[in-house]
Amino acid sequence: LLEESYERGLALGQSYRLVQSGWLADLEPRAGNWEVALVHARSSDELGRQFGGADAEAWGACSRALVEAHLGNVDAAVEAGERASRLARAVGMHWTVPRSELALGFLHLSAGRPAAALDHLLPPLEQQPGVSLHRSQIARALANAIEALVGTGQLVEADSLAGRLEEHAYAMPVPSAIAAAARCRAVILAQGGDVQGARTSIQAALTAHARLHEPFEIARTYLAQGSIERRAKQKAEARTAFLRAEAIFAELGARLWLERARRDLARTGLTRSLDRELTPTELRVAELAATGAHNKQIAGALFVSVKSVEANLSRVYAKLGIRSR
Repeated sequence: LLEESYERGLALGQSYRLVQSGWLADLEPRAGNWEVALVHARSSDELGRQFGGADAEAWGACSRALVEAHLGNVDAAVEAGERASRLARAVGMHWTVPRSELALGFLHLSAGRPAAALDHLLPPLEQQPGVSLHRSQIARALANAIEALVGTGQLVEADSLAGRLEEHAYAMPVPSAIAAAARCRAVILAQGGDVQGARTSIQAALTAHARLHEPFEIARTYLAQGSIERRAKQKAEARTAFLRAEAIFAELGARLWLERARRDLARTGLTRSLDRELTPTELRVAELAATGAHNKQIAGALFVSVKSVEANLSRVYAKLGIRSR
């Protein structure tokens, strides 16, 4: 629908594609198309600058901040996000301010700065005058804030927001909200020492993820699962979860999250064999192939193309010295 609207706007003139480019820059990262998202984001930002109005530039800058944050381009994301917030506040764009602030908060969270993330994530959730948070943003905003609170040791506050997220997921039961709520609850339970409860919640999150193609979020859930299993001293299970997260982050180009996954993987104390070593993606493809899954099924599970599966299998066969499944 957005692409159709974009084409109609393009036929009317360059100015009419600014808003659609911004929304596509928001949607494409969720679908796993980060390079496409970056093209839309930079186009939206450039168009906003060309039109000269503060409202147009704020919208374009905000769109760019979100995508640059996902890719881990820190300087570009900070510049665009701060510019968007400043311009949006100046002209009273109350629906753009939280969008830019949430992008900055997500960037700080990605970079391992939870306290700085909270400075941007909490104000939109407090519904202060002049700030409006659309309900479609609530689940992601709450999930990021909860993770930041856990990262700063504020478990009581995290539990309160987790309850709010669960209420939201009950009222708006879409897979992304359900998965986010279950993952956040799992992390909080694990911090409180309830490993079994955390495992149950993380499985509920994975079940919800299976209903929606959102690779980055499922990778975050695998990351949380690995942390839970490591806390339970199940190193092999933790390593498997971290490898799954690592493979998806690498495929997406999520540099900051990939670094985190690799640090967590190193903490398991289990090293990869240097002889016939498989990459994270090759390992996951091999695991699924070993269960009897067809190439199309593997592609769907890993959010990659069938050709990518075939190429990975060829390398796996060569490294393992085998000729078929």
